[in-house]
Amino acid sequence: MKRGKSIAILGASGGVGTLALQVATMRDARVLSIAPGDDGVPLARRLGAGAAIDGRHADFHSAVLEFAPDGVECVLALTGGKALERCIALLRRSGRLAYPNGVEPAPERVDGIEIVAYDAKEAGTREFEHLSPAVELAKLQVPIAGEYRLEDAGKAHQRLAEGHVLGKLVLGIR
Repeated sequence: MKRGKSIAILGASGGVGTLALQVATMRDARVLSIAPGDDGVPLARRLGAGAAIDGRHADFHSAVLEFAPDGVECVLALTGGKALERCIALLRRSGRLAYPNGVEPAPERVDGIEIVAYDAKEAGTREFEHLSPAVELAKLQVPIAGEYRLEDAGKAHQRLAEGHVLGKLVLGIR
């Protein structure tokens, strides 16, 4: 990622999204966070997003064009559906879309846009050795949405199933 690049992160209120947002801002990217719900917007701003919108209710098109009048250079899409379609439409020509395998439906190819699917399973020892020092120096924040005792893991799963968990759920083993 080049410094100063405009990037939109779709689904920026979950674990991967909050970390991606922090890493992107540390690399001097201009980040637009597209988070679900009113509570995702202040979290994204607190973590360093230059702009943040509620992807469910905001005027998506106007917000992105206000942030990047020529369209964004990159989109990290951590969720699919209509919001992803809208993000693709707002990428500038020669832009890049990255998404993890498993986002459904997978984005369709678009002329002039590079689409990259990735899978964390492909990361190996070398990648983690390269990443570890950066993570330690960065002092990344991991928002905690809730804590459960291990014997209450079912309640944590139920909370996940209900949707819209802002941050991570933690299981304690003591």
